[in-house]
Parts: sequence; C-alpha cells; structure tokens
Amino acid sequence: MVTDVVPSWLSCPVVGYGEWPIHETEVTVDNHTFVFSPLTSDRQASLHIELVSSELEHKEAIKIINNILSLLCFCSNEAYWLGKSGGSGSTAKQLAFPREQLKPFIRGIDSFPNTLHLISDVKTLRSLAHFRDARVAQLFSPTTACLAFYKVLERFKREEKEEYKDWIDQQLDFLEDTYSYYINPLGKRAEMAKLSLQHFLFKAIRNSAVHALIDINFNRDDDDQLKMFDEALPVLEYLAQTYISDKLCVPDLLQAHQQRLF
Repeated sequence: MVTDVVPSWLSCPVVGYGEWPIHETEVTVDNHTFVFSPLTSDRQASLHIELVSSELEHKEAIKIINNILSLLCFCSNEAYWLGKSGGSGSTAKQLAFPREQLKPFIRGIDSFPNTLHLISDVKTLRSLAHFRDARVAQLFSPTTACLAFYKVLERFKREEKEEYKDWIDQQLDFLEDTYSYYINPLGKRAEMAKLSLQHFLFKAIRNSAVHALIDINFNRDDDDQLKMFDEALPVLEYLAQTYISDKLCVPDLLQAHQQRLF
C-alpha cells in the first residue's frame, strides 16, 4: 500500500535592503529548490523550502538559508537577516508574515537568477557570515560592525602573517592615494598614537571592541571614541570586501546575472 507523502514546508521571513525578486521565484540552490516570495505593502519577503522532497532537516535548511543571505549580502553590499517569526511543519507555504521593514529592498529584480551556487569552502563561508554580521550591525552599532569586518581578515592575518602585512599595506596605500577622505581622519589618529595605521586598526579598533582591559580606555558612550569607529568603518569594510573578492575569489553573482541579461 502506497501512502501519500505529507509535505513539510519551512517558511522564513527575510528582512533586507539589497536585491530581491519582485515576483515569486523558484531558485535552485545546490540541487534544492527554494521559493523566494516578494516584499509587498503589507507582507514581509520570505524564503521557503519543502523539507521532505528536499531530504533536508530543519537545521540543515536554516543553515543553507543563512548561507544564501550571506552570499546575497556580499553581492549587494547590503544587510539581510531572518525576521521574527517562521518555522517548519506546515503542509503549505506560509506567506502571511506581517511587514517588518520600513524601507523597500534597494532594487527589486524582475528576473532574479534561477540558480545560485553556494560556496563549499568552510573558511569562505565563515568570512561571508562575518561580513553579513557586520552589515547588519552597521544599522545599530559601529563598534560591533568594525569588529565583525575585522573578523573577516583575522584568519588571513593568523595563517599568512607576512603576506597579510604586505597586502594590508598595499590596500591602505591605495585608499590613501584614491580615497583619502576615508582614510585621513583615521591616519591622523594613528599618527597621534604613534602607531602605523595597520597596527592602529588592530590595537585601537579591534582590541577596543573586544576587550575591557585596564590599558584600554574605551567608553561606548563617549562621542569622540564612537566617532573613531565611524571613521574606521569604511576602511574595514573596504578591506573585508576586497579580501573576500580578491583573496577568496567570491564573485558578485547578482551583477554577473544582470550583465548576462543586458
């Protein structure tokens, strides 16, 4: 006797400010079919997958969804995160998530890619996750955002110390020559502290965000000290983004898709 398979849908609201399809779109992600539902005037955007036919557990599917959001975050350089509700076990997609975000996605895509290939390298996945943490944190806390951007670079620093030093110096020189308005305020602080800019990013920015030690006199309520993190943000964001793009070779899949369309 053949029994009917009862579907089990995982449905998750997605909040974000990058690209997102304007129509319900099926996207194949590493042989699994996800449904992207659009943001409407009263309904939050959402992601869906049928777990039984996909042979995925809830935990595995959530991990893939987070990987998707991290990749989209890097490609669009905008924040994405899972909304407040959602779950699995329903026999149909759950679409009635109340709208959470005030602003729309930065660009609604009429022809969203129908295939996404996720990164398999664990180190790269972690870097993308830290990058997304940083972009979300930028909405609320420059200190936390700076630390998350620095974490993207940290493994490179520890594993390939000499190459890291040379690479960072090259990137900082490029910023100084090309985008001096980003780097000059931070450079003046490093000069006053008698530190190289590279060392200043580690000692004054990274360590102040991580530690509460006697020799680190950092107060998040001090306006000038918070301004220091505001000044460091675009520098660390550029370094993290360039490292992921150039060293980890992660392509901008959304841009590549648009180029193929037009």
